[in-house]
Amino acid sequence: MPNFYEVLIALTYCAAVTKRIQLGLAVIVMPLRDPFLLAKQLSTMDVFSGGRVIFGVGLGSQRDEFERLYPRLSRVHRGAMMDEALEAINLLLTKPMASFSGRYYKFDDAILEPKPLQKPFPIYISGRSLTTIKRTIKAGTGMMIFSATVEYLRESVAKLHSMAYEHGRDASKID
Repeated sequence: MPNFYEVLIALTYCAAVTKRIQLGLAVIVMPLRDPFLLAKQLSTMDVFSGGRVIFGVGLGSQRDEFERLYPRLSRVHRGAMMDEALEAINLLLTKPMASFSGRYYKFDDAILEPKPLQKPFPIYISGRSLTTIKRTIKAGTGMMIFSATVEYLRESVAKLHSMAYEHGRDASKID
């Protein structure tokens, strides 16, 4: 059985004993997390670290992991949950007061302080699909592609650049 530490706690410890390294979360499985609590944790860690957090987020490759943890939600669309959560987190990290009402998440007049030091807060979307590219253009500052060939990486970056342009986003500002 794998032995993993909880990543937010572990990296907060790393922040306390380092001064310069970036603290990359690769990756938080978004459908397993509450977006309000996660936004608070990320913001706190960013402030404590002096602005060194990189938030890597993904859907999770194992649907059965999600279903074991949340059996009553076995029919939900994890991608839609992730999209809502990313939108909610962005609002919480950037707005003085935020409200959100979606299918999966809802909050009214929420205040999250302190805000992260980094602006924009780095959000890297992980995955291996066209939807990953679309999510990155909509909600990310970067994209992480795992287990890919060089050719697949080239194709993905080319798609990212053309799609970013089509959506009015400067691809040179996406890592």
